[in-house]
Amino acid sequence: MKNVKSKIFILIGLFFWFLTQANANEVKFLDISKLPEITGNFEKPKLVGKNEFKFFGLKIYNIQLVDEERFNIKNYNPNRSFLYQNQIAIVIEYKRDFSRETLVKKTVDEIARINNINYPIILDQYQAHFQKIFSPVFAGDRKTAIFNVKTGVKLFLNGKPIGEIKDLIFAKRFMDVWLSEKSAYPKMTKAILGKDDF
Repeated sequence: MKNVKSKIFILIGLFFWFLTQANANEVKFLDISKLPEITGNFEKPKLVGKNEFKFFGLKIYNIQLVDEERFNIKNYNPNRSFLYQNQIAIVIEYKRDFSRETLVKKTVDEIARINNINYPIILDQYQAHFQKIFSPVFAGDRKTAIFNVKTGVKLFLNGKPIGEIKDLIFAKRFMDVWLSEKSAYPKMTKAILGKDDF
């Protein structure tokens, strides 16, 4: 009888241990309703999708896509370009440190690859602009890119404005790093677009 009771207590203990481990491993995303750059630019912000981005098991960042509640990102096709019809925002919470140079190079490389750009003069212009508006990021930092169909992209770091991309072609190419059907990480793209079922 004592052995049975001991086994029951052990099982109960294991159950609560697994429960706490599951809660500890649960991904915590930022509450978009409390971010000043979101509440200041969206009437009724709505979360479209989110993803914990990892690379070979390393946590890189948490990413969320936001749009207006009255709009819906519809008819997404993973084999077709994303349609920039409404104002949207990408919110990234970094889990690791990155230098300005790393962020600039990775972004320009992705824009060139996705859009098949082989003209150095264009890429040099993009790089020079990113050098002006990008800054190093550290674990815990939040970067937000808000795309507007008329004004392009506004960039924020921890809620404070840090720069703009006013040229609409350039702005869309920047957002395509995460939203294009040719993005380097299609599973992440589908997740933030709320299309995990594709």
